Amino acid sequence: MKSPAVQFNGTNFKVWLARFSGHVADKGLQENLRVERPAEEGEPQALWDAREEKLRGKLTEWLDDDHLKRTMNFATTKEAVAFLEGRAAQRTGQGKGMLRAQFSALQMAKDQQVKSWISAVLDKAEDMAAAGIALGEGEVKDKLLSGLPQAWATTKKIILGRADYDALSEAEIIDLLLAEHESLEAQGDTKDRANQLAMAALKLDNDNDNDVNEQEIHPKFRGNCHNCGKKGHRMADCWAPGGGKEKHKTKQGSATQAALARWCMVATSTGYSVSRPPEIQADEAQG
Repeated sequence: MKSPAVQFNGTNFKVWLARFSGHVADKGLQENLRVERPAEEGEPQALWDAREEKLRGKLTEWLDDDHLKRTMNFATTKEAVAFLEGRAAQRTGQGKGMLRAQFSALQMAKDQQVKSWISAVLDKAEDMAAAGIALGEGEVKDKLLSGLPQAWATTKKIILGRADYDALSEAEIIDLLLAEHESLEAQGDTKDRANQLAMAALKLDNDNDNDVNEQEIHPKFRGNCHNCGKKGHRMADCWAPGGGKEKHKTKQGSATQAALARWCMVATSTGYSVSRPPEIQADEAQG
């Protein structure tokens, strides 16, 4: 006779886990509760993903509405179960140290959406507050940045380097992260176009001066910079004080004319809308 699902209610974790683990073991899905997603591509990842899809479907049957909603932002069922364990410890008054450790260990996954990352941090902070754990001033906003992956390193460095960083609120940090995410989304996938422009530039630079800067052949960004407010570049590519390119200003000068010549040649020969080199943009801004 099939055992009915025992829904997790916030305090029955040990009983719930024993029953849930036995249920998914019968389905051959228990492996995903023990190991992370394989790093090697191909069949190992495909098998793991197939199990994970079925496992996540089973998990929804074993949670009440409140905890189903709270686990939606976790990338894997293994992470969701770890969260439920901390949740149960919090409810029973035994897990303040566990919640603190879980908050400290939070890291944004490489393929995780920034909105999902923000929700995960805020949910954990809410759980800690409910358990009576006092968070230090600015601890949440610091975690929002410190947990970002390497792909966000430039954005993180710019925000942390702001003179008014200490005065920025948690909500303002979230707004900056969401705005940067929207900027990246607006650009879309430009790899193929960039490669075409790079090939054209290399063919034209047959005088051995073929060190075309990647930013000289990038498609034009049409949004507004969240550092200086001007249209046409991102915060990471901004040459104004506080921007990601400020330190490169000393390299301008005679290189500007060479960059302008290469830019004109690429734009004329390819027919693409090619963004102007940063040296030229900086000169125009100063002018």
